[in-house]
Amino acid sequence: MRGKKLSLLLLPIIAIVALLIVHKANVDQRYHNFSINTVHVSPVANQLTPNVTLKSFSQYRKKNHYYAKLTVTATKKMPFTLDHWYLMEGTAIQPNQFLTDDLTINGTPSTSLSQGTNVIKVNTQVDPQVQPNLVIVTNPAKGHYRKLVFKTLN
Repeated sequence: MRGKKLSLLLLPIIAIVALLIVHKANVDQRYHNFSINTVHVSPVANQLTPNVTLKSFSQYRKKNHYYAKLTVTATKKMPFTLDHWYLMEGTAIQPNQFLTDDLTINGTPSTSLSQGTNVIKVNTQVDPQVQPNLVIVTNPAKGHYRKLVFKTLN
């Protein structure tokens, strides 16, 4: 009696395992030459927001000051904020935030982008012993955020 119950319990388990093995063999045979050619399945990497596209980026440091220059193209005149611009100085230090007082757009202190090409310059103080990373967090659509991490400054 006990042997019958055990065999009735083991029989479906063996059948399920056999079906899984056959299914795996079919999948392996069907997709044996399958390869992924595209790594990035995301919007254009240089698009900061739907209306602002990054054209070029440069950065440098003089002693304890960090300077960044971004050339962007705006499709329309719009306000500009540094609220989500951070300078990462390693994992042990709180991210440094840029001040609007240090912002220049097209050579003048401003908080709005004009339609067309704009040159944005920002600066902030930085620890001379660290290698900072500029990070911009964008919100292209409600509930969607993108984090753009720029090349580490050596």
